[in-house]
Amino acid sequence: MLNKFSNKKTSDSYQAYEGGGLTADSLKKLNKGNRINDSDQEDDRKSKASVETQIHGLKLFDKYGPLFADLTKRTFIDTHLDVISIVISYDSKFCVAIVNNKDEHFELQGISLLTFEPAWKIVYKGTYIKMNLVEQNDAGTIFAVAYQDNGMFRVSVVTNKGEEIDNLDVNTLLALDDLSKPITGFWEPLITVAFIPGDNLFISAYHRKQKKQFHFTYSY
Repeated sequence: MLNKFSNKKTSDSYQAYEGGGLTADSLKKLNKGNRINDSDQEDDRKSKASVETQIHGLKLFDKYGPLFADLTKRTFIDTHLDVISIVISYDSKFCVAIVNNKDEHFELQGISLLTFEPAWKIVYKGTYIKMNLVEQNDAGTIFAVAYQDNGMFRVSVVTNKGEEIDNLDVNTLLALDDLSKPITGFWEPLITVAFIPGDNLFISAYHRKQKKQFHFTYSY
């Protein structure tokens, strides 16, 4: 029934607020009913617990790990470098990650979702690189990364086999100088790329000194 004064639904076993929330007392009763807090059960659970069943971030949720253990499967893969961003290919065959080792060394790594092993990588070396997003075509077979190296804008196009089929020099194409340097502490490379119909690219670059936005389409 609905208690008009407290705006709570009540039952013999627990109380739930409108919207589905439980009170502290109700949660305690529910836990006891599920034997989550039973001492014998708790000791047995702790003896069988593993890293995979822990919910990281809030210790109060640790005891609920077994409730979520069978909902997802997790595999840990060492990229060996710091991860900037990760995408899953639309065909669900690859995990594609941008990783870096300081500002001079970036990599685009392709990791197989069938074997969970590294499949390929493209290495980008320069003076002061900014790179943060991976785009892909509708089939998930071609990837594009827009980045800059100390004022030089570039777009790298890579297949799902790890072959770089194009590396566009945007500065030369647009007759731009290299004065639009990266912003320290800011991951944006001031250039973006997106796939458009026909597997062509729409590229947009911002020149900080000229305060101008340049955009164009490109067929690789």
